[in-house]
Amino acid sequence: MSNHNHYALIMAGGEGTRFAPLSTPERPKQFLNLIDPKKSLLQQTYARLNKIFDKDRLMVGTNRRHLSLLQEQLPEIPRENIFDEPQKKNTAPCLAWVTRHVWRQNKKALIAAIPADHFVAKASPFLKCLETALLKAQESQKIVLIGMQPTRPSPEYGYIHLPTATFVEKPDRQTAERYFREGNYLWNGGIFVYPAVKMLELFERHQPEMFALLQSAASMDAFFEKAPSISIDYAIMEKTKELMVLPSSFVWSDVGTWDNLAHLAKHHSLNLSPEITKHFPQRARP
Repeated sequence: MSNHNHYALIMAGGEGTRFAPLSTPERPKQFLNLIDPKKSLLQQTYARLNKIFDKDRLMVGTNRRHLSLLQEQLPEIPRENIFDEPQKKNTAPCLAWVTRHVWRQNKKALIAAIPADHFVAKASPFLKCLETALLKAQESQKIVLIGMQPTRPSPEYGYIHLPTATFVEKPDRQTAERYFREGNYLWNGGIFVYPAVKMLELFERHQPEMFALLQSAASMDAFFEKAPSISIDYAIMEKTKELMVLPSSFVWSDVGTWDNLAHLAKHHSLNLSPEITKHFPQRARP
């Protein structure tokens, strides 16, 4: 059963440039039917989250140019739950604005931030992990970052040092290989849960200028006009000690490249259309 203090923000503002030519500025990766011929990655993400979050507490952040496309794909989402960013400013400004909006409605709110364009093999273990993260965020009043078990020494991801809950940015190849050997580092998949009040405290502490702007701006447009372009990782995650790591127990991929998708298709028996597989690297084509 859903909890009235639990909210989810689907982050659907990415450009998906690595999936060119199929992904375009008008229809980026999250709006494509890459995995399921009948559902986009965004629609799949929404369908999973809809199992444990009330519809009126499911929100989406996207670029304003994609508002009509988003409403076409997710007509069930109330307009007031869509945050159409007027400018591309990375993840921190969107999270700051949405968090303040939710906190004003519910001082006890917990928010799960979920990328719109990732692959999850089975919904049940993913949702169980997410519910555990919500519980831990409530108990600890910290940001709970879900860490993904590395399957290879990849420099494509940020990492989390498990014992210390220290966040580190994308490493070079040699460092990634060391992390993989040591076995106490997890990938940062960009999925995290937090009490709204705690995130606002962290913005006030680590991004005081953005927080002041958040307090004074009369509208989202006014806020985005002056807000810096910065990721939540750089703005908050790398600066705070109020972070807890929850190792994942589900099969996941960020579907970051055509190579990644080809790997998923092979190892998870995905029945992808020729329209998709023709874009695979030559060595990976069926």
